Amino acid sequence: MRGRNTTTPNTKIELFFVDAAFLAMTTFVVGANAQLNEREQLELTSPLEPLRSGITVIQIFDELLAHNALRSAMLLDYTALRTYQVVDGRGNLHAEEVGRIEYGVPGQKTFVVTSKRGSGLIRHWALNPLIAGEIEAAGVKEHDDGAISPANYTLWPLGEQQVGPY
Repeated sequence: MRGRNTTTPNTKIELFFVDAAFLAMTTFVVGANAQLNEREQLELTSPLEPLRSGITVIQIFDELLAHNALRSAMLLDYTALRTYQVVDGRGNLHAEEVGRIEYGVPGQKTFVVTSKRGSGLIRHWALNPLIAGEIEAAGVKEHDDGAISPANYTLWPLGEQQVGPY
């Protein structure tokens, strides 16, 4: 006699989508991690020095905001190829969307799909929300509540540290 399966079909589908979304997000996190060689790691561990006199929290924030404004002004637009996949633990591909992410000033992104493979249902429930979240994150004005600014953060400088050439 076979054992009785107590998991309903809907629960199996829900668990599959949760697993698929987790694997898709994990793939991007693993791909985003940078590796440092030993020399770079040593450069990052220089001693903490006392803060120079005359340096204020307002000055630090002002310089950060000025740098961000300059960087934003220089970034006109870009296009990057992206591949989003849902792969199970055995390496089987269940869904994939390949396309171009296009960034345009001011802070607008679009995703143009160039190819699709696998389950449309998985693409709809796992990949499309991931892509939509990336596009939404580009809306700078909508996400000022997370910006590093005096309105959102309190800063207590501990000192200064040489980090590589900076």
